[in-house]
Amino acid sequence: MILSGGTHDEPVGSQSDHQNRAKREDESAIYLCIDGGGTKTNVSIAGRLAGDGNGKLRILSQGQHRSSNYTGVGLEQAILSIGDATIAALRSLPAGGALTQARSWTYDGFQSNGCASRPAPFARIWAGLSGVDGPEDHRLVYAGLANLFGLTPFLARDPDDQATPRLKVTNDCDLLCSAIETVYKVHKFSPDTPCLGGIVLIAGTGSIATAFGPSSKATQSPDHHAETLEPLGRLGGYGYLLGDEGSSYYVGQQTIKMLLAFFDCHQEPRKSSMDLESDPTRPDESRWEWTIRRSNARAYWPQSWPISRSTV
Repeated sequence: MILSGGTHDEPVGSQSDHQNRAKREDESAIYLCIDGGGTKTNVSIAGRLAGDGNGKLRILSQGQHRSSNYTGVGLEQAILSIGDATIAALRSLPAGGALTQARSWTYDGFQSNGCASRPAPFARIWAGLSGVDGPEDHRLVYAGLANLFGLTPFLARDPDDQATPRLKVTNDCDLLCSAIETVYKVHKFSPDTPCLGGIVLIAGTGSIATAFGPSSKATQSPDHHAETLEPLGRLGGYGYLLGDEGSSYYVGQQTIKMLLAFFDCHQEPRKSSMDLESDPTRPDESRWEWTIRRSNARAYWPQSWPISRSTV
């Protein structure tokens, strides 16, 4: 979980700004990160443990629920999946201390009144969700999450810095791009070296690749810590009907299509496409016949159908 970094429309701020803001924030503050995909939703809660000498942020708990891609499951179900994943993470927080009150939060009132009766106990919330690609997507999902977490328009902003949103909603690529600057500086260069950008590649239920580089604001700023990243180019991410090559959906679809083609034609596919490593435990039969015999799919077709050993 990355809690620093920025995207093209929200500056990260200088190092001194971060330090001053950290001092203002309560030591008991916790932060929520949401990674929402087409199959499942993962959330992480970070904070500082009482009595921890270094005072560094760390992952305190995590939760998981079903898909929160609203284009696939609908807006209401997507928001509820995020809510249930968040509740699971809150219930897993360490017991005792300032976290006790946070553990008891629920989104009661959201379904009956349209807004949670109590604000969520998070100092910051960042939701990176697949399916949030345009202004209308952002408007719908942001409103839904603000209501889920009981945030009025005022509470949706940082009370100490109204220019900083307490709730941030982006595409999942933007969420992952926040790690580029951190990895770049921690593992490769000195902290004063400006980040030159990087590429985010997602191959999950769907697939998308996005290149990020320094924004025009960053290149004009003398303060390297004030840099932000913006998308320079994108490939894919338009859904299974239009592509999503490399995704798990695509792999499964191609597998099913090959099986159906086999049963339609009663033939093996081209050898070049099935050039599998030999298995010493496999009987002396064709690769395709052995694969089908080992699967349950064969049971759905008449056993009397011959399997042709000729190639296409």
